[in-house]
Amino acid sequence: MPDGTEKDVRSVVDLVLQCSDITKELVQQAMRDYLQQNQDKSTHGKTSLRKLAEQSNGNLDSIEVSSTNLQDFKETAKKYDITYAIKQDSSTTPPTNHVFFATNDTDNFKRAFTEYAAEVSEKAKTRYEIPREQFKARAAKIEKEPRQKEQVRTREKQETR
Repeated sequence: MPDGTEKDVRSVVDLVLQCSDITKELVQQAMRDYLQQNQDKSTHGKTSLRKLAEQSNGNLDSIEVSSTNLQDFKETAKKYDITYAIKQDSSTTPPTNHVFFATNDTDNFKRAFTEYAAEVSEKAKTRYEIPREQFKARAAKIEKEPRQKEQVRTREKQETR
């Protein structure tokens, strides 16, 4: 009965014998198939505007996203496997970001955008804001309190002889 190493040697020899039948044309065809398979896969996530336009044949839509909410948008787009490109418009104050996406992904994008909008509105609700009247009352209270002066201690050197 052959032990483990003999089985390994036999399997290697069988593989070598099978590989001897491979021709140059067969290797070329396998490489073409592999490369074609990789080209068919479209990448998801952030990409350049040029690549996005090539993938979507120029059918692009865009939305405007503020700089503070850009990271939240990226996380949502990653979750829904959306391919997008970001272009910053610095001519406005503050600068705005335009997020471009392919129009053939509209259904997927709508779901992602509704979730993103819900997150943004939830964050706005949880933010702590002081009403104007309350703020004025606190300011008046602080004005009425006397200022406490800081006591500064100084040490004088004594001459000893």
